[in-house]
Amino acid sequence: SLVNVLTFPCRRADGCGTFAYSVGRLNGDGFGIGWHDQEDHRARIYVSDKPLWNDSNVEDVSTTIRSTTIFGHIRAAGPGMGVAHNKCHPFKCGRVLFMHNGQVPSFQAVKWELSRQLG
Repeated sequence: SLVNVLTFPCRRADGCGTFAYSVGRLNGDGFGIGWHDQEDHRARIYVSDKPLWNDSNVEDVSTTIRSTTIFGHIRAAGPGMGVAHNKCHPFKCGRVLFMHNGQVPSFQAVKWELSRQLG
């Protein structure tokens, strides 16, 4: 189930803290989940600027998600990027869910066409 995927390390006997330090680099600058609801087909997101293991709602939220396609993103802010809720992926625009990792080259050249297609 989704809740087991999201919270597996924290269910270990030694908890999240030991697991986090044992895997090396730790991305704790926010996270997000995106999905298309099976009943109404609307795009939904749940994002937080907290580390996944510090979000007290993620287990409850993840048990209510019913979808055949789920996006997930763990954020690692680069130097000077800052940690903020509005920077946590995925994003949505109408029924479109999206995320990216890095920069979009020549964004100025494509942004108007992309905006037009997204409506």
